[in-house]
Parts: sequence; C-alpha cells; structure tokens
Amino acid sequence: VDLEAHVEDFRAKGLSELLAEFGSIQEWLDFLFECEERLSLALLQQRHYQAIYESAWWVHSINTTVSERESNLRREREALESKFKEQRNKFLEDLEGFNDLVEQFKDCGNLRQV
Repeated sequence: VDLEAHVEDFRAKGLSELLAEFGSIQEWLDFLFECEERLSLALLQQRHYQAIYESAWWVHSINTTVSERESNLRREREALESKFKEQRNKFLEDLEGFNDLVEQFKDCGNLRQV
C-alpha cells in the first residue's frame, strides 16, 4: 500500500518535477551548444555527449519503467490476494468440518442417553 501511494505521488508530482528539471538542464545545454557554435570552441567532448544522451534516455524512459514496475506490483498483489482467499476458504471449510464434528458429538456424546 505504501509503495502504491509512493507511485501515485510520483505520478502526481515527481514526474512533472523531474521533467521540469530536465527541461531546465536542456535549456542550459542549448545555450552551451549555441556558445560553442558562435565562438568556434570545443567545450563539449564525446563523453559529455554520451552522458547527455544517457540522461535524456533515462528521463524519457522513467515513465515506462514506473508503469512496468506498477504492473508487476499489481500482479504480485493479485497473486497474494488470491492466495489469501484460498487460505481463508480452506480455513472456513475446516471450521465447518469441526462444527459438523461438534454436532455429531452433541448428538452421540451424551452418556446419560447410553
């Protein structure tokens, strides 16, 4: 339940904050690209471009990742609920069986009638 609340909170606030922060970083990168181009400087190297690419890929895939984890969580919860229902039904059957035994004992267990 806590995990589900956390996922809902992330969808409500966290994801939009993450995307807004990424947008701000993207604006700075655009500024750097423009400066590099105008000044003919080589400020960014291949490792920088690789980091930028990986960050952008991660930010844009986070919603998919959260959705996949949420689906897994839902399936696990359904499996646990199903198992709990089976155990509850088995317990009820056992109780009914014990009740039948008590009724039989009540009918046949009176020593004064023997």
